[in-house]
Amino acid sequence: MRAYIIRRVLLIIPTLVLVTMIVFLTVRFIPGDLIDILAGNIEGTGEVTREEIAARIRRDLGLDQPIHMQYLRWVGAWPQHEWGWSTESSVGEVSVTPKQVEGGINIVVSALVSNTGETDSDYEVILQHNGSTIQTQKITLGAPPDPEAGIVLGAPTDNKVVTFTIKGGTEEGTYTITANGYSNFSGILQGNLGNSLLTHRSILGSLAAKIPISLELGVISIITGLLIAFPIGIYSAIRQDTIGDYLGRTIAIFFMAVPGFWLATMVWVFPSKWWGWSPAVTYIPIGEDFFGNLQQFLIPGILMGMVMSGVTMRMTRTMMLEVLRQDYIRTAWSKGLKERVVVIRHALKNAMIPVITIIGLQLPVLIGGAVIQEQIFNLPGMGRFMIESLNARDYAVISGINVMMASIILFANLLVDLTYAWLDPRIRYR
Repeated sequence: MRAYIIRRVLLIIPTLVLVTMIVFLTVRFIPGDLIDILAGNIEGTGEVTREEIAARIRRDLGLDQPIHMQYLRWVGAWPQHEWGWSTESSVGEVSVTPKQVEGGINIVVSALVSNTGETDSDYEVILQHNGSTIQTQKITLGAPPDPEAGIVLGAPTDNKVVTFTIKGGTEEGTYTITANGYSNFSGILQGNLGNSLLTHRSILGSLAAKIPISLELGVISIITGLLIAFPIGIYSAIRQDTIGDYLGRTIAIFFMAVPGFWLATMVWVFPSKWWGWSPAVTYIPIGEDFFGNLQQFLIPGILMGMVMSGVTMRMTRTMMLEVLRQDYIRTAWSKGLKERVVVIRHALKNAMIPVITIIGLQLPVLIGGAVIQEQIFNLPGMGRFMIESLNARDYAVISGINVMMASIILFANLLVDLTYAWLDPRIRYR
């Protein structure tokens, strides 16, 4: 089992690499350009055209680099700026100032660090006292500005006053500050999905607040779908070709055929028109009102579960019919066992392997449905975050969300495969 899990996890790695390539390239084909929007919101000084502003923004965001370089930096296989050994810098005069504070004296040491190269670079600034390193800081400095451009974009400046504070330090001795270039690897491999091009917020931090919302909606929909699919599918199998079987099959086909967004729209329109009631439009955090939150998620969760249950219901019925015809089931009947015992203890578990496979294959459909339901019911989860990012053409966020969703699906499918051994002890992983 352990060797199988290790092999499966290792196989996930090339799959994720392929996913990152597809996602990275696909978002570049989205119509529209965020850079033009940003350029229109920035005012330059002097005779600067909008095209020049857009070009500067692309340089600041690294979008002027070759496509393969952008990809390597995004995944964290290439430094964000220059390689450490190729950076150039200068450090101004070191200032040492004692500062009286409650309980003693702090020593404030500062110096102006400047980028003397031609490109944006990352530096590790080191403070030493009598030759011994006592503190370090990491900073990013932009390339020296073009005097003819006269544009201020909020990009990294080419110099910065770096300040160190030594608690309970002494003025005696020699303080020195040096700035050495270092290769700043920051990407997916380092657990960093980057920052939004529009808001400059951490994508991982934004997703950390939205994943629980999508997860809650997904859990409710899965539970609802299984509660609908299993009883009806099992009943249809043990009562084959009866009115109940025909009704169950009709329900399954209906749920498979009806789009989830149409059901959600009907839930909004008709109750509002007939009874003056509509679902809550303001998100209720689970920590503030548990039952209010559950009530808000229940309707979209049930709708998603209904759509999901159609295929599961059909597969459950088909596999139950196949298992009920097996010899060991006939033996169980001949022993006089009750129907409940035969169906639940002997037939159901052996019929579940293909059903579990179908449930695993429905996870991408479930995530796609969450995108629609979150938008319709105003739930601030990953799906709605995706729609907002698509509308804003925020490539970084779109890529980050897709990689996160793909990772969740891959590991969920691994979990589905591992349940086979629990359902059927004859299965052994090697």
